[in-house]
Amino acid sequence: MWKNRKDRWKGARHYHREHGFPGERKENRIQIIKKISSFLMILILLPYVITVFWNGTNIRKWNQDEKQYVLVNTDGKEKQVLWEEYLIGVLADTIPRTYEKEAIAAQAVILRTVLQRELAEKGFASEAYITAKELKGKATAGNYEKMYQKYKSAVEETSDLVLLYQDQYANAAYHRSNTGSTRDSKEVLGTEEYPYLCAVSCPEDKRADEAMNISTFSYEETMKNCRSFLAAVEKEQAEKIFSFDDFEIVKQDSAGYVTELRMGENTYPGEEFRTAMGLPSCAFTLQDYKGELRITTVGNGHGFGMSQWSANVMAKDGASYAEILQCFYPGTEVKTRE
Repeated sequence: MWKNRKDRWKGARHYHREHGFPGERKENRIQIIKKISSFLMILILLPYVITVFWNGTNIRKWNQDEKQYVLVNTDGKEKQVLWEEYLIGVLADTIPRTYEKEAIAAQAVILRTVLQRELAEKGFASEAYITAKELKGKATAGNYEKMYQKYKSAVEETSDLVLLYQDQYANAAYHRSNTGSTRDSKEVLGTEEYPYLCAVSCPEDKRADEAMNISTFSYEETMKNCRSFLAAVEKEQAEKIFSFDDFEIVKQDSAGYVTELRMGENTYPGEEFRTAMGLPSCAFTLQDYKGELRITTVGNGHGFGMSQWSANVMAKDGASYAEILQCFYPGTEVKTRE
């Protein structure tokens, strides 16, 4: 679908082939590799990190009257929330209510793993959530109870279940849709720490809602959006207005996500460009269109771990939440973890 600037989507989460460009310096190459790894580690360790950043939620868990509560700090105001209500609210904030029951249940296990992992490591968790009142406001007339019960049943069906790898909480990354394959953490991050975050074929993702997004920016607007990270490398470059010849995709991973992008005389992580430009993903191509920069993206999110779109397709075909999780996190186990 073709979109202009006013209509474009505003959403929001090792490649060692030797492709270089004239004048590239060794120091810059090392810097780029470090920046790429840092950006992607943030994305897969903190799903939906942008949402968390804006909502600023800080949670600690304890037991009271045989019920589990979390202390939620939003906008400087603290309040107690039942653990189950909190998990339901996070679930409602991260996966569409129209999805199949087993896909939502798989997401519930993922979120419980993400939150329990943070609680175990830091003593608190951080994830935005939708309150029951907010959820009711999103529902159509007479549909609130059905919608709420759908999320609640997913939480209750998977009660206390988490995703473990070698008896430790797994890094349960997830995203909305991808390019047709999830990404391989060993290839992209250069680490074997998460062998279960590997490439999984997702052909149905090519048919996902907004699978392709096209946005057009003036070169002045592009430079304005990217100025902060450009200036961090070379201030003089940040003040220039580039033309199309100043942009070049230097490297992509095997799933088609841009890992290095040249802008002017320097290269930058594709994920950094995606964030600055507000793109759905860093799987993009560039084109000069009537004197402006046209960016075509595929997929929604960082591409690691479970694809919610493919999980929903699997659920429609009869797969259970456990089967979905085994497909996207091979080698992990779904277990009860106190």
